Amino acid sequence: MQGAPIGVISRGSYIIDIMNSLPYDLAVPGNHEFDYGMNQFYQLSKNLTCDYISCNFRNLITGKLVFEPYKIISYGNVKVAFIGICTPETITKSKPSSFMNNNGNYIYDFDLDSSGKKLYDSVQKAVDDSRKNGADYVIVLGHLGGVVDATGPWTSSMVVQNTKGIDAFIDGHSHEVIPSFTQKNIEGIDVPITQSGSRFAYIGQVTITTDGHIKTELIDPVDIKEKDQKVTKIIKEIKDSYETSINVYLTKTDFDFEAIDEKGMWIVRKNETNLTDLVADSILSESKKYGPVDISLCNAGSIRGSIKKGNITINDILTIIPFATYVSISEMSGQTILDALEMSASKYPENNGGLLHTSGLTYSVDPMINSTVQLDERNVFIGISGKRRVYNVLVNGEPIDPKRRYNIASNSYILYEHGDGYSFSDSKIIQSNFALQSDLFIEYLKKFDRIPEKYRFSQGRLTFEKSKDNNNRNEHKRSKNNTDLIMKFEGLDILSSNEMMEMNATKEFLFKVYRGNEPISEITHLSFEVIPESSNDTVAEFIFDEQSETLKLVAKKSGVAEIGITYMVNITLSSNSNIISETRKEGIYTIVVHHKISAHSEIISDANSIYDNKRLRLLIFMLFILTLFYNTI
Repeated sequence: MQGAPIGVISRGSYIIDIMNSLPYDLAVPGNHEFDYGMNQFYQLSKNLTCDYISCNFRNLITGKLVFEPYKIISYGNVKVAFIGICTPETITKSKPSSFMNNNGNYIYDFDLDSSGKKLYDSVQKAVDDSRKNGADYVIVLGHLGGVVDATGPWTSSMVVQNTKGIDAFIDGHSHEVIPSFTQKNIEGIDVPITQSGSRFAYIGQVTITTDGHIKTELIDPVDIKEKDQKVTKIIKEIKDSYETSINVYLTKTDFDFEAIDEKGMWIVRKNETNLTDLVADSILSESKKYGPVDISLCNAGSIRGSIKKGNITINDILTIIPFATYVSISEMSGQTILDALEMSASKYPENNGGLLHTSGLTYSVDPMINSTVQLDERNVFIGISGKRRVYNVLVNGEPIDPKRRYNIASNSYILYEHGDGYSFSDSKIIQSNFALQSDLFIEYLKKFDRIPEKYRFSQGRLTFEKSKDNNNRNEHKRSKNNTDLIMKFEGLDILSSNEMMEMNATKEFLFKVYRGNEPISEITHLSFEVIPESSNDTVAEFIFDEQSETLKLVAKKSGVAEIGITYMVNITLSSNSNIISETRKEGIYTIVVHHKISAHSEIISDANSIYDNKRLRLLIFMLFILTLFYNTI
């Protein structure tokens, strides 16, 4: 029910009005459907003219599912079952209090367990029941994610691997652009998984042809020339009703603020940016009006958009911070803060809406150390079992004291409600829910006639680099004679951490040596040892061409691979007879290889021919549009 200002202002009701103007047949709740509380969700679901379905959203008091697990729709003499799945992470990826009673006990559940078995069993039961009731095809509509960035055992890929009888999986939640990814089910049968991104990056279409084939494709909205006049009119009327009040000028900026890259991939969920610094500073600065504050924390998932250079309005702020989340101040120990930072760093290098951005505090993360964070059955932090990834934690320039008490300003979602799995166990409330996070941001921006130059770039508050005491084979070594030289494969440092490539594509990175910003030409000897690494070298891998001294990234077939490279280089310069050596590890990069925009997978079926194929294409086309409304983790 989110959707930038149009969702925030109406607490979801405008979204329902727009959906009701379209011929949707089905909807599946996403995690942010519950952001306005369960009472509002139930009211909105009653107002929605199509049916909600979910096979794993249940009331723990009655033991019954909240909605029907599936719906069978007939097309001619062929029956197609659509099964709904909510992400089990909804418990911590929405407001956990929405699923509790007044005593703080959970009264709703989404089959959240550490093994995934509860979810797999619920899905399999729905598949089996729908087949018994005559379904010729079973299509899953899931809000799970799971090819690149989703975590845990509840991904679409894992559900397919641990079930049978699913013919195709239309997914959401992780904002990935997946024309077609094939995953084998428990019987070794290929099942296509597809997802159309977010923010109308693409419109997905799945077609079951008359000969039993299933084809998935993504349609660029640019290619759709005609607008639906009825829907356009409704959206215009809604926007006209509130636009004057939110198009209020605040300040201006001479540079962009980044949350999402040009490919639509989240930056703030893996790295600090100038926008995360600005938002965190606004929380720290404005919270001091309500009480003493040392540090502010901001979870990456609370930031939902970028800012382009030019004028900034209230509308921009409600787009960036669309959630009605309040800010509070709590007192806690330095040790509790250190534990929270470990939770923040636990998923790196994966996308993480719980990644903490800071003001008044800086920290470093060693990605070479595996996280040892321990979680309970609801994915809430309970402790650390081994070595810590986080180091060099400074509070206002001084090392953090684990025993000292600090005042922290942050949104109540992570401070009190276990949002993103946080547990500030020894915290004491100083000021509770005194202002909306978006309001604090607005007030901070009003202080500036123009955004200060210091925000042009990120300020190094969060870094990912190997700590000095972590000695392993990936150690980055520099000779004393190499302190002023930079050696790198040109362009590799800007390769996206979630790179999308088409089959048979190749990217090349030429090795160069720089002194400062200038390339040098005084090399008299150069030798390499290159060790490529790939989780699936049949999908993609690095190949080193010794003759041209070029590193090549080769995409071979559709699928996903995590790849990296370690290289050892020895250089002799004409001005220095000593051999200069360096060892460096690059990566790990997640490479998603796909066909050009459309792809298909064949499903063999004994079903009779589909007489009403045109209507079926329209139905699934509309279901894909629906996933875009709910794709808002």
